[in-house]
Formats: sequence, C-alpha cells, structure tokens
Amino acid sequence: MDTQSPEYGTQDTTPASSTSDLVTPPKQSNQPAPSQYGMGAPVPQYSPSNPPLSGALSPYNTPMPANPYVGPYAGDATQPGIAGAPPMYGQPGYGQSGYGQPGPVSMPFAGYPPAAIPTTMTTPPPKAKKRRRGLWIALTIVLVLLLLGGGAGAFAYTQYHAPQDAAAQVCTLVQHQKYADLYANFSSGMQSHITESNFTDAASQLDQLEGSVTQCRPATSASAFSYTLLGSTATMLTTLTRANAGDLQGTIHLVNENGSWKVDSLDTALLGVNLDALQAANNFCDALAKADANTAYGALGSSFHTQVSQAQFSDRLSVHDKIDGPITSCKLASLLRGNSDEAAAITLNVTRKGLPTADGQITLDVEGGTWKVVTVDERLLGTDLAPFYLAKTFCSLLTQTDFKAAYSLLASEAQNGWQYANFARFFTLNPGDRYAGCDFILKSYKVTDPSATLDGYVNFLHQGQTFSVKTTFSFFREGDTWKVSDVQIK
Repeated sequence: MDTQSPEYGTQDTTPASSTSDLVTPPKQSNQPAPSQYGMGAPVPQYSPSNPPLSGALSPYNTPMPANPYVGPYAGDATQPGIAGAPPMYGQPGYGQSGYGQPGPVSMPFAGYPPAAIPTTMTTPPPKAKKRRRGLWIALTIVLVLLLLGGGAGAFAYTQYHAPQDAAAQVCTLVQHQKYADLYANFSSGMQSHITESNFTDAASQLDQLEGSVTQCRPATSASAFSYTLLGSTATMLTTLTRANAGDLQGTIHLVNENGSWKVDSLDTALLGVNLDALQAANNFCDALAKADANTAYGALGSSFHTQVSQAQFSDRLSVHDKIDGPITSCKLASLLRGNSDEAAAITLNVTRKGLPTADGQITLDVEGGTWKVVTVDERLLGTDLAPFYLAKTFCSLLTQTDFKAAYSLLASEAQNGWQYANFARFFTLNPGDRYAGCDFILKSYKVTDPSATLDGYVNFLHQGQTFSVKTTFSFFREGDTWKVSDVQIK
C-alpha cells in the first residue's frame, strides 16, 4: 500500500531485505510511519528550480540541512540521513577516492538527473584568519626553538671558555706581579696548603732568581687545554718566559668551586721549583744567618744525620764562626734546571764577616712528606774544615798512644820519608808521662787547596804538671782525602 508523505512524497512500503538495513523510528501520533533511506528506496525529486526547503523537517522532527548529501551524522549509515552520502571533509568513508578528498559515488541515486549529481567535491579554502593564526603559531615555534638553540650554544660557549679565562687571568696577574690578587684566585685547598704571605714572598723571590715574567701564553699544542663540558676540573698547558730562566712550561690546574673557577695547583715545571722546596731552602738559610745550629740541623735530611751528629754540626758552625767570622747574609741565588716534585737543587750565597761571599749548592728531597736538605756545599759554611778535624783526630790518637793509627793519617810522601819505627820512637814519651790533647790557634788556620796549615800546641803531663809544645801541622789533599804531610815541634 502506497501512502503519500506531505514532505517526502511517495514512499515504498516493501519490507527491507534484511533487518540490519532498518532503523525503526519512534512512533508518532497522527502520522504514517516514515520509510527509511536505503538502496532502492524512492528519493525525493530534486532540480535546481525546486531545491529542498532548509526548514523542512526530517522524520525525527529536526531541520534538514540544505545540502541533501550531508545528513546530521555524515558518513554514518546507522544515523538518519541519506545512506551512502559523502562524509564530511577530513573523514574518510564511502564514496571517497583518498584521505579527506571526496570522490564520485558508486551508484547514482534514483530519481536524480545524472547531470545534477556532483561527482567531485571541491574543498573550500580555509579562512584567512585561520591561515594567519596557523602562520603565527608556526613562527612562534620556530622563534622559541631558535632562542633555545641560541641559549644552549651561548651557555656551552660560556661554560667551555670559563676555565680558559681563569688560566689567562693567572698569566695577566703574574706578568703584572699582582700576587695577592692571584692568591685570591686560589682554591680553598691550595690556600690551606700555603699562606698568602708565604706565596707572595715565594713569587717575588722567583722573580729575583729567574727574572721577571716577560710573556705568558697557552701552549700551542692541540691538547694544551683539557676540559669536559660541565666538568669541575680543567688544565691548561702554559708557557712562561722569564728574563733569566727563559721558557718554562707547565700546567695550570683549575677547579670549579661554587660556580667560580679557581687555581688548584701550579706545576713545578712552570714555576721552576716546588714552592715547598723553596720554603725549606729559605728556612735553612735563615737558620744559618741567625747562627741557630739546632734549627739548621733539623732542616737536614737523614743521610746527613748519619754522617754528622747534631753536636758535631753545632761544633762545626762554632769553629767556622771563629775562623771565618759570623754569617752576615744568606740568600737564595739561583735555581738549577730539572727541579721536580721529588728533588731540587738551589744555589745559595753566604757571606761571612771575614770572608768574601761564597756560592754553593744545596740539594733537597722529600722525606716523609717534608722537604729536607740532603747535601750542603762546604763552601757555604766557610773554610774547608777537613784539615782542622784531621789534626784533632791525630792528637786524639797520640793521647791514646795509638801510633799506628796516627801513622796511617800521614800522606804518602811523608810515610816514604818517615818510617813507622822512627815515627813511633819520635812520639813516645818518657815513662810516666802521657799526652793531654792539643790546643789550636784557629786564627792561624789557612787553606790553600790542595795544602793547608794550622798552628797549635801539643799538651802532655809530666809529674802531674801540664806542658805544651808549640806545633805546626801541615796538610795535603790526596784526591778527595786530606792527609797530614808534616808535624813540626817547635
């Protein structure tokens, strides 16, 4: 039975081929049940001169869109609308040839003139406002990325060059001899190791010993600067040119403390000497100048202590003072090349009241973490006292009546001209008499290498009384050993 719908015209009441193709609308009073749009269903006639009314109602009493191809739920065949209608822009579905681009429908709708059925759909261009908004968003993203990239680059540049700038500052301060400012740039660890006064004194002393700094620059090698970005330590191999010492090359070690780069240590090779060794040499020199034998002996190393006791060392300094006069000046004169953190050699100048200034070397090494003086050039202490102490030994052996040992102290030429039997007979005293040592006239002591002379008295006891015989001792150096060349009794 056909019924006329006041809105849609004639409808077919033939049952659908399957229940899945039907959507049963709610029943409404006083209206015939509307048929469903589907395959084979009559479609309202359409012509350009008779377009559907925009205010027409759908079977669900909702306004129909003006476009008969777009239902309330475009592209969804389960929702009211024209089955198979092209989906909305951007939603792939039936009747599309590609993503977001509608294509021709697979079958013309019945009752529509073929010429009136659109086969393609042209996507309307986006509004200018939306295009401008998208452009601004894109430009903003690019700008943010550029700012972030530029900021990261600037940060990396600053971080990488900060320790280099700190090393360059060291060069500037050294060249201008601003040692207090340089000390302020030391790390807390380095400042705990050396006081400001000791450092400034040592730095000024280096200027005297090696000459002032004429140039300071990073080394030219590719590996001169070592630093890992965001790391806390860095090193810079640096060349220091001094007026007297020439080029010195060593490493400046830096550490980041609370965001600020500080000097953590300076290589000995860059300074020319370990600063602790320099301080130990100064302490020894000061003790000599003050005639402080105990402090001077304490500055000596264990190898020196095994050869000379503290009492002998003190006696030696006292004899020097009597023979040569007291020390009026002691200072460091120069640094030898090749000093390290384990050993150092330094030249001293020592002036005594009765002698011209003497130049000599001391060597130092580290014992138990402390720098010690291990050798001392005898010229620094004064006149060579080996002949003097040889005379004392000779007199002591006479007191012990050990004539064989005394005879062994004679030089080769003296032994050839003076047989042991004659020597022993000459020094043998009368029964009951004995030797009581010797007294020396220190002002008479003269050393003209390889010869030396010393005047004194040989003492002996006779019947409870002391008698003295004036004697002149002569000495000759054979190789490195001093020998008695003659003993003259006057």
